[in-house]
Order: sequence, then C-alpha cells, then structure tokens
Amino acid sequence: MIFRIIGVVFFLVLGVQAFTQDRPLGFYMTDNVNSVKIPFEIYNNLIVVPVLVQDLLPLKFILDTGVKTTIFTNKDITDFLGIVYSREISMTGIGGEKFFTAYIADGLSLSLGSVRGAGHSAMVLDSDFFNLSNYLGVMVHGILGYELFSRYVIDINYSEKILTIIRPGAFNLPRNFASIPIVVDDTKPYILGQITVSDQKRITTKLLVDTGASTGLMLQLSSDPVLEINEKHIEAYLGRGLGGEIYGKIARTGDLHIGPFTLSGVIAGYPDLHTSYDSMRFSLTKRHGVLGGMILSRFHVIIDYPNDQIHLLSYPKFSEPFYYNLSGLELRATGEKLKNFMIAFVQDDTPANKAGLKAGDQILKMNGRNAGTYTLEEMNGFLNSKPNQKIKMEIKRKEEILKFEFKLEPRL
Repeated sequence: MIFRIIGVVFFLVLGVQAFTQDRPLGFYMTDNVNSVKIPFEIYNNLIVVPVLVQDLLPLKFILDTGVKTTIFTNKDITDFLGIVYSREISMTGIGGEKFFTAYIADGLSLSLGSVRGAGHSAMVLDSDFFNLSNYLGVMVHGILGYELFSRYVIDINYSEKILTIIRPGAFNLPRNFASIPIVVDDTKPYILGQITVSDQKRITTKLLVDTGASTGLMLQLSSDPVLEINEKHIEAYLGRGLGGEIYGKIARTGDLHIGPFTLSGVIAGYPDLHTSYDSMRFSLTKRHGVLGGMILSRFHVIIDYPNDQIHLLSYPKFSEPFYYNLSGLELRATGEKLKNFMIAFVQDDTPANKAGLKAGDQILKMNGRNAGTYTLEEMNGFLNSKPNQKIKMEIKRKEEILKFEFKLEPRL
C-alpha cells in the first residue's frame, strides 16, 4: 500500500572514496559512452533495477536517494557469493534495543549495464529486516544509493520505465523541464516546497527527495508549529524504519507547491515519532518531511547532484486524484514464487472489514481471476483503482472456502 515502505534513510554506514593507478574505485562507464539506458521495474512506486554482483549473479536493487552506501538485504546472497566481511555491527535504538545485526563487506563489484563498479563497500543485513520482497511481491536483494547519484546525472522516466545514467559533462537539459535547486546534505537531496495551511498562508518545508519511499508525502508535525493535521484523518500503520514499526495518522494536506507545480489534495502520513529514534532524524536534519515515489512518479525526474538541481516534467497523470487504501486491505506475497497472497491486516470501518474479511485469509480468486495470475502490484493496483469499483473475492480461511463482495470507498 502507499505508505507501506517508508524508505531506508535510517542507515549510517561508511562510504568509500579510493583510487587505483588504473581507474577510480566506484562506478565508471565503459566503452567510452556518455550515457547508459537501463530498463527498470516499478513496485509500489519504488524503482527496481538489475545489478550484476561480482560479475556473476544478476540481482534486483531498489534505487534509493535516501541511502548512503549499498545495502544487501539478506546475508544468504553474499554468503553464496563467498564474500568476506570486514566487521560486524549491531543496529540499536535509543533505549539500546537491538534491532538487527549487519556486516560490512568491502571490495565488491556492482554493474548496471555499461556502468561498471569496483571496490564498493556495502552493508549486509543478517536477515531481511524490512521483508521487502513480501511487501513488493518481487524478489529484491538490495538497495543502491548515493554512490551512483554522486557521479552521474540520473534520468528517471517513470512513464517508460527507463533509467538513463549520464556523464555530467554530456548532460543537456531537455526542453520544457523545470529546474529546481536541491541541497545535498550528508549524501541526501533536499528540496524546498511550500504547503498551504488552513488560513491560506504558505509555509516553506524542507523535504527529503526519497526515491526509496513509496509514500507521496510524509510530514512531522513537531518540525514546525504552523503545521497541522486535517480534522478528518485516519489512525494507521505507516511502515517500518530502523527504529521498528512506525504508526501515525493519514490525512489530506493543503496544496503542495514544488517550483512551478501545485499538487492538490495530497495525502500525507504524519508519523508518531515523539520518543523514537526516528524523531531524532527529523531534528538533526532540520527537515519537515519526505517527498516520495507516489508524487515523484507523477513526473519525469532528472536528479542532477553535480549541479545541485532536480529537473521535473509533469506527466498527464499529474492531476489525477490521490487515494488511500480504498479497500482497507493490506496484502503480502508469500511462497517460493511470491504468488500466494495473504491478507496481513484489515483496517477497521473499511469495505473489506464490513464485508467480513480477516487477517490471515488467503486470496484464491479476485473478480473471477485466479490470484496466481496476478502480481502483488497488479492486485494492489486493482484494489485502489477507483471508488465504487466492485470487488469479488474467494478466500481460504483455515480449511474453509468463502466468498465476499464489496465496493471500494474513499475515506479521506
């Protein structure tokens, strides 16, 4: 769902900047080319790119402006490749609670087509703390961030699902794009946006541009006393961060202004971070929130770290209304091929809840079509397609086969 993956901006790991006599460590382009095009996939507003690891194994990585160093989400993969770890670290929160163990691996080879990489350092999680594959319905093995963005201009064509990696000296801005300044602070890009509050005043907000967050907009109320939440809101589970589960509220904001663009009726998450590790992040970075994939995917986006700019061209879908979970269902993909779809959670007072669906139900059919013929992305898209869409489900509950019917309804 749209607020399920908050992003993995919570990692603090070391980057590597080193050089050999032959070429710099890190990413470099082969074949004397000035740009490289890479097809990508989109799952829950996240960009998933193919990465060849150690010149041996093709894997899938999320492209994430919110991370500093490459992350492998499960140690089984790096163990299989025979990668040696230089040290072990424990990730803990303010109270000293241990969340997970991670390892640092050095000297890795990572390649995206003709963009080759050598001598990378990476954080390797002991196990898939974020359960990304189950959330997204596709096997995801890692997260790729700053090391790629810092060297090149990154053109993200969400509509055609093409990533173009461009040498900074060869980049020419296409016509009709709007250029907006960004500030790259501690490897992460920030943009200034404005939000219209109830008295029609605009407040300026510092937003992390986070391609690794599926949410559209997340705001921390404590970041500015003028920020307020709409009286019509929903208590909700927003996702998972370094500090564990994140809960909060979901509501529509006033207009969001980014450069020359105005988005109306944006749905935002307002996390409850009063005592958590995550509240420190907002304070230390002096930011108001996060601008994520639900909004970014309404643009053709060019991220230009070398010139401290982001270039945007709006798509026709720019003006489409924002919806939040019209069914009330939260789904997970399970099984070896991620083709079994389980209901993980049913929100109260929603169409699915009123129809009688429960957490733990396995979906067998939806609207007459076998569940295994869907991807999780397709199923979630159908469940959030438009208000009044009729949904018919056949589910398995323990040993019983049951049928349900309901209509999608907006709650905000």
